[in-house]
Amino acid sequence: MAARHCIHIQCKRLMTGLAKSPHSQSFTSQIQDFWNQAWAQFEESTGEVELAKLKESVQQASNKFDKAVIAVSKLRAEVAHRQKTHEDAHSQYTQLLLRRDQWNGTSDPAAFVELTGKEVETRQLLVKARELLRSHEKEASICQQDYMNIMRQRYHEEQIWQDKWRMWGTYGTWSLIVLNSCVFIGSQLFHQRREYLRLKAMEEMITSKLQSLQRKMTQLTASSKETEITESKKEVLKEREVDENIAVVDEADAPTLDQQTHVKDQDMLKSSEAHNLEAAKTESPKYSW
Repeated sequence: MAARHCIHIQCKRLMTGLAKSPHSQSFTSQIQDFWNQAWAQFEESTGEVELAKLKESVQQASNKFDKAVIAVSKLRAEVAHRQKTHEDAHSQYTQLLLRRDQWNGTSDPAAFVELTGKEVETRQLLVKARELLRSHEKEASICQQDYMNIMRQRYHEEQIWQDKWRMWGTYGTWSLIVLNSCVFIGSQLFHQRREYLRLKAMEEMITSKLQSLQRKMTQLTASSKETEITESKKEVLKEREVDENIAVVDEADAPTLDQQTHVKDQDMLKSSEAHNLEAAKTESPKYSW
């Protein structure tokens, strides 16, 4: 309660400080009215107004009871004084009455009449003081009872509001726990969603890069195949040209068909002659013998 009161006072000071500015008086007045209304509604909903009224009534009952006790104490002192005065007058009256046989002249009867009036007057004053004391004591007891009832009511109201505050605190705590849990779950879901989208974007980027690389590789392989084919074609053409050149050279250097047949005939004749000579050599001893 004290902390809330201090906060309210600080806010009021802030509002008054802002209200000193000539350009923002209307705006600050509206804010101050709204703040006062909101604060009054808050105090009423939290029981601050009711508890403040009970505290004020307890203070008033306490002051009333204190005043009644002070009045009773004064009346008791007055009753004691009246009692003593009455006892003094009654003792003088009884002493003078006991020695009435010894009265002389008119002084003792006059004194007896005076003491009788004084004794009656003091008794009446004593009775009035006692009645007033009784009434004030009764009023003091009523004030004490009211004070006790108000104190009991304040205690019960404070207990009730403390239970309400404790209940609201429990609900607030669980509400904060649920809110924190929801925020945590939401943050985790948001984080998972963000990670999923990031990984998906990375995957799409990687797939696009792989596809581009694959296209480049296919283009490179196609171009390499074309170059290989062209090179192989060039090699084949070169080989054909070389073969053609060799054939041309061989045709230029080779003898004619007639010359080849003449050479072959000569070779056959030479071989036949050599064969005949060998046969003659083998047959010559048969004829000699």
